[in-house]
Amino acid sequence: MALMMKVLITATIIGAVPLRMDYMTDTLPWKETNLLLPKYSFFELIDVETGKKFQVQRRAGNKHADVQPLTEADTKVMKEIYGGHWSWNRRAILVKSGNLLIPASMNGMPHGGGALQNGFPGHFCVHFLGSTTHKTPRPDFAHTLMIHKAAGELPEFLASLEPEGAMKAVEMAVKQRDEELLGKMLLEGRGMESETLLKKVKTMKISSYEAKELNPFLASITIKLKWTDGKRGVHHSDLDLTLHQTEGISGWKVDGKELNGSF
Repeated sequence: MALMMKVLITATIIGAVPLRMDYMTDTLPWKETNLLLPKYSFFELIDVETGKKFQVQRRAGNKHADVQPLTEADTKVMKEIYGGHWSWNRRAILVKSGNLLIPASMNGMPHGGGALQNGFPGHFCVHFLGSTTHKTPRPDFAHTLMIHKAAGELPEFLASLEPEGAMKAVEMAVKQRDEELLGKMLLEGRGMESETLLKKVKTMKISSYEAKELNPFLASITIKLKWTDGKRGVHHSDLDLTLHQTEGISGWKVDGKELNGSF
């Protein structure tokens, strides 16, 4: 059964007053959306953060949807959403097909083949709940984060993560330069710790996790990671970190000061 969620999007459109959109959305699994949005179907993508929207056509894909912007104007809007440059970063989107809105996630990097006259050199990927990449049998974690964000349920999803998942969310936040998400995962919240970490660390890839819950509110985790400092410096580190879980539904959070002091 589809999960019905109300999503509020507030965005400022260039040259216009703030735009407010209230949606009832269906969080549908890939098994259903694969049939609902078949090959060669047309639909609209709405970027959750900006409210900008553009038209696409599904061209291929069996584990997720491979889509292309419909026209050069649609390609232009998509590139604006990504700040004027193409990127593998995931973004929370709503897929509009008829009267239906489906929470989803897209990346912004042209790759593979393209068939439309749209100024877009290839296609890009749109993921839905439970869809996977071509290379892995499990859903991509960053896409999953963005799908829950699009559905308006990111806080609940983050609160459900085990310590390893919380650390993986930190990894994804650093990789995508997402200060808002990083702030949600650090004990100190937004501000200096998030900003400082993103200045120190450009990329982060964790190769192994070993976590131990010491009590319901405290856990330790040992990670092996490869990271870059933005100056072409590549480093390998073994870190021992502390995670805290406060009362309520906030979930596990990493000690930001301890994490920053490790780089």
